[in-house]
Amino acid sequence: MLICSKASVIEEILENIQVEQAIILMAPPGWGKTYKLLQAIKKSQRKCLFVFPLRALCDEVYINASRAKINVCNIRRAKDFEYLSEMDFQLVVSTPECLKADVIEALAQDHVFILDESHLIKLWGETFRPKLVDFLELMQTYAPPTLLLSATMAKDNLAYMEAKLRYHYKDIYHIDLGNLSLKNIPSKVYVYPSQKKNWLIADIIASIDGEVSLIFCQYRKEVKKLDAYFRSLGLRVLSCVGGEAQKFIQELNTSEKPDIIISTSVLGHGVNLPSVKRVYFLYRVKGVEFYLQMLGRGGRNGSSFFLHTMNWNYFPLIELFRGMLRAYLKSIRNRVNYFLYYSNAY
Repeated sequence: MLICSKASVIEEILENIQVEQAIILMAPPGWGKTYKLLQAIKKSQRKCLFVFPLRALCDEVYINASRAKINVCNIRRAKDFEYLSEMDFQLVVSTPECLKADVIEALAQDHVFILDESHLIKLWGETFRPKLVDFLELMQTYAPPTLLLSATMAKDNLAYMEAKLRYHYKDIYHIDLGNLSLKNIPSKVYVYPSQKKNWLIADIIASIDGEVSLIFCQYRKEVKKLDAYFRSLGLRVLSCVGGEAQKFIQELNTSEKPDIIISTSVLGHGVNLPSVKRVYFLYRVKGVEFYLQMLGRGGRNGSSFFLHTMNWNYFPLIELFRGMLRAYLKSIRNRVNYFLYYSNAY
């Protein structure tokens, strides 16, 4: 196992990684893996294929790479493959579903393969996104220099990845810069009983102050329902569910700063959001990987943020009790303020 904490680790990887070598780089959400990679690619002479699990992430990195004056090709459809033979690109970005077997074989000859959010290969690939696993298995038959990125690689997931890679790669390294951790810890944690979702909804409304609140829901229909409800109160709302990440990013870039962003877990993976002051979970998230990814959307610029959650199992006992007390007292304060506001209004 290789453990490294150097700030220039990504530049060193691109400089030295060879065929039949795979490196699993783990760093916390908000560490800036994508930005550091683009800077390293720009300095390097090596060609890279950057593969993303979400089209929205792929398109965002394509734009950022173009702004950084990196010669980049974004493969979205069959016609884009023609550009690969006509022009010499330093960086190719795409999703697994868009990469044909012959293209993977050709790029494996002289490209470093970079897989973003690699923990999703198991979590999604063995359920509703089998193409993630198919891509990994096809890629590893050629064993190109491979860098796998993740912020939340649990032990069983890491063992799964190693087992997949072991048959074709001679060397597999881990670089752990903060796996399953947060770069920015919440300033305060509020822990709610699962049957008191109304306390969280009341706090969302009471806390409107010009800063962004991010709400995670378990189901699409709840996202749509809350979107309509908060809009009816005159609040600026943006929402996102699976398959709508690209549309969400367009709205985010062209709309006023929202009061509230509502989403399923889709916004937990890499999409750049404005500074988030409060993160609300309206359900108990199963799996620390998803939980930390979503929580990591808060305070990404280093600013303080608050966590409102129903998850009881991710905290030390003393912090759990403190969080429960905070939530209870805050619910009382919100009810008192509500009563006083309407008493004065009438």
